[in-house]
Amino acid sequence: MIGALRRDGWVTLSTMFQTANGERFSEWVRCRLAPKLRAGDIVIMDNARAHQDARVAPILHARGATIHSLPSYSPDFNPTDPAWSIVKKLIRANAPRTRTALRKDAQRARWRVTPLHGIRWAEHAGYRRRLNGSLGFVRTRVPLD
Repeated sequence: MIGALRRDGWVTLSTMFQTANGERFSEWVRCRLAPKLRAGDIVIMDNARAHQDARVAPILHARGATIHSLPSYSPDFNPTDPAWSIVKKLIRANAPRTRTALRKDAQRARWRVTPLHGIRWAEHAGYRRRLNGSLGFVRTRVPLD
């Protein structure tokens, strides 16, 4: 699964049935994330290797977004972890056995993450005063187990 979250909810959420390497991640950014970004958005990414791909930054900058990287192993600064936890809980409860079922469960689970969740997680992670409401968070390759 791969997705991006704003303070007010999901920007995009996708299922990817292969490793999110640099090529796949940059394609996802170009096709799924970038069209939904607004000028002034701040994209916060962890230090996954795919996030460091040279193709990613130009795509985001072309949309007027700024990139901030989280420090190594910084779960306290990553407000997407609780969102992924909610999504994974619903998926595990339904135990989908096909790609189609997984996609349906993931799309259904995305609506369990409310704007209030996003606001509180961002504040808890310390982004309340530093970043505005157009904040975007990105975290990829969340294992289901």
